[in-house]
Amino acid sequence: MQYVVEQAAGKEDDPVGKPAVSTREQQALSRVRGPAIGILLVGALNTAALVALLATVGFGTMGIIERVVIAVPCLVGLVQLRCGWAMHGAKSYGMSMAGAIASVLPISPTWLFGVAFGVWGIVVLQRPDVKELYEAREVY
Repeated sequence: MQYVVEQAAGKEDDPVGKPAVSTREQQALSRVRGPAIGILLVGALNTAALVALLATVGFGTMGIIERVVIAVPCLVGLVQLRCGWAMHGAKSYGMSMAGAIASVLPISPTWLFGVAFGVWGIVVLQRPDVKELYEAREVY
């Protein structure tokens, strides 16, 4: 009974070894997860669309300009995937911000969707409680 009271009060760690998460941290994490999922989806759609285009047209028939035009947005999609995953777990503030900024750049086929999620992510990442969440979770 004492353990339940201490755990409810946030005084003791979880028996599995994970520290108890405060309500404030849970709220900040839930704020971050919305734009993170959006950025992950935009990155996946962006990468999949460009890979499908590449498979349809064929890489060998393209000149250097066409290859760059397809490669750069595909790389941005991969950046969005990696940085969106970091944002989803609140692991790296810099990578999360980079993913949000990459989503706003008008160089991919899913740019219109990316703007909405990127701006939402930038706004959420500027909140003080979200910054505190990242500071508590980042490993230096």
